[in-house]
Amino acid sequence: MSREDTLIIFRADTRGTRGDRNLRECLILAEAHTQQGGRAQFALNQDQRTARTIVTARGLGAIAIDAPLGSEADSGQLLSAATNRGAASVVIVGQAFDRAYLSTIAASIFTAVIEDGGERVLPVQLIINSGFSADERFYTCRADTTLLLGPAYKLVTQDVAAWPMPERTTPTSIERLFVTSSDDHASARILDSLPHPSKTTIITLFGSRTCPILDAAARAACGRGYIIEQIARSTVTDALLFCDAAIVTTESLSGLIGFLGIPTLCVSHDREDAREVQRLAEEGANMHSRPLRETTNQDLQVILEDFLLDESQRRRFGKRIARLVDGRGTERILANIAQSERPRLHGLKAA
Repeated sequence: MSREDTLIIFRADTRGTRGDRNLRECLILAEAHTQQGGRAQFALNQDQRTARTIVTARGLGAIAIDAPLGSEADSGQLLSAATNRGAASVVIVGQAFDRAYLSTIAASIFTAVIEDGGERVLPVQLIINSGFSADERFYTCRADTTLLLGPAYKLVTQDVAAWPMPERTTPTSIERLFVTSSDDHASARILDSLPHPSKTTIITLFGSRTCPILDAAARAACGRGYIIEQIARSTVTDALLFCDAAIVTTESLSGLIGFLGIPTLCVSHDREDAREVQRLAEEGANMHSRPLRETTNQDLQVILEDFLLDESQRRRFGKRIARLVDGRGTERILANIAQSERPRLHGLKAA
């Protein structure tokens, strides 16, 4: 199947803490597809106003869905739009779209799902999980399903992937530290556990809503000498280029961070995230720790000190994570969608 002039329709659940990530992943694929001569459109509900604004501002088409997210009427309207517009495939991401929804769409058109968890039935032709711990044993799927698993499929924008990448040097001291978390209380714990007074600038994506616990932790960190610089998501790439290290409690930026080779400490929220942390530890790109909810403040302080004050360890982490992400994940995914007429056979059983 030629990629030129082919239409891919994207359907993303943009609600909650994972909503931004779901939309961003679809946008990376959509923009790469259009750069290759294809067409991309997003199916959106009326209440997905922010997503609609972002999509249209980037010159991508929007399809109105007038039905509750993930409902039977939603799948009917999406399928009707795909048929009427001659779409070659549909890409879906988000827990709102259940087994029945996916089965309805996949019965009539090639359907790809971007799925991190992998612990539910996904009756579609293509499943994408770029997590470091992705494993085919977690999946229950059709016999003709193609699985694209692991960091080889990390999504990095085309412009970033084309950058000439000089050898990153690890400074003896950290001047700019990137910190992000999808949970304000986790962010507060990290700030409270940072080592001795420092003139380090903390670059952060803290949420816009007010959280008294996080606000208090931020003020205390400033009182100890840290400087906090809050940035917009649209400037993350530029900010990361000049950061010396990162502390993250979310997997959402791991593709970009890995590609840039930034020494990174990944701290998990819960047992599911801990799989990613453990996998990175096995690769020598992270120090494994229990989920934050099971980690005492004293232990967290030790973990952060070991990472931030050990130059050789940071250098090792940066080099190891850079080996896992080569920036060609987007290209590989689109190539598999383009070859949708020749799916690989897996025949996996339930995990």
